[in-house]
Amino acid sequence: FPVTIDASCNGLFRACRSLSSLGATSFGTCTDISYMFYECTSLTSIPSITTSATSIDSPFMSCSSIKQINLTLTATVTSIFNIWAYCSSLEELTLSGTINATSFFSSWNCPKLRSFNWSGTIGASMTSLSGMFTACYALRNVTLPSIPNTVTNFSAMFQNCWALHSAPNINLTGATNINNMFLQCYGLREVNITNAPTSTSCTTSSLFDTSNGLSRCILTGIANSFSVANCSLSAAALDELYTSLGTGTGKTITVSSNYGTTGDDPSIATAKGWTVTG
Repeated sequence: FPVTIDASCNGLFRACRSLSSLGATSFGTCTDISYMFYECTSLTSIPSITTSATSIDSPFMSCSSIKQINLTLTATVTSIFNIWAYCSSLEELTLSGTINATSFFSSWNCPKLRSFNWSGTIGASMTSLSGMFTACYALRNVTLPSIPNTVTNFSAMFQNCWALHSAPNINLTGATNINNMFLQCYGLREVNITNAPTSTSCTTSSLFDTSNGLSRCILTGIANSFSVANCSLSAAALDELYTSLGTGTGKTITVSSNYGTTGDDPSIATAKGWTVTG
């Protein structure tokens, strides 16, 4: 229907499971988009949406046929949850605006998502990006705003992102938990983090487990024990990794089952107080 909607859209098309097209519908500035298209399982496309909402809950959740979403935020969002979770056909997502919620858990189980582009600001209230892209198997391209030091939890952020070749260079300075961050990223080839965790109590369990294709890894300034065992690091790549380490008194880096261990120079790391295993 040829109409422009410029009002609250809360639950507007909720559970309209047979809705396949919006025709000439366009959207002005929606004041509330929570549950707007929730479970519109037949809807294949939607116009770009602009919202002044400060709280957003599940507007596109379980829209299993939508391939592209373009969302613009004109107000600072302080509460956000499951924006596009379980959008099983979603391939491209463009987000513009400021989010100052405490966490961003919204892309869970978008197995076909290839490109995520967020231009804007992450506010200082944000403390967690845990699980942000978990099970986004096809993800290749990620653009994120600058991440403030207030974000401490990055656990499972890219877990099971099988197609990710190169990790974005994100600020991990404030991290206290990077467990499983790149777990089972089978296609991952390069990680170059210029601001690695500086907290000596940061947990790093299964950081790169089964990311066996990793051939370059730089974690500048990291001061926490971690493992790159069973990756594909050459001698030169291991030396480059050792060079990037921060002071690691009492810390261990595990490098076993990398083919470069026959020609690397662990003294680069041990000179900084690290123990090299493998």
